[in-house]
Amino acid sequence: FSNWYLRQLTSELADDLDELRSASDFHAGESLAVLVHALRQGERVFERRERERIGGGG
Repeated sequence: FSNWYLRQLTSELADDLDELRSASDFHAGESLAVLVHALRQGERVFERRERERIGGGG
């Protein structure tokens, strides 16, 4: 589920993510880790049964 969720999210937000990555204050290692962590927080919206139905668990 996690991989599916991140693929869907990054596909939908591609333009916004590109804008963030091209910002002068975006630092590849540190900023990327914070961004990925923030994006993953959205997974918590889905209940376990929904995650299993959509992507097989996780």
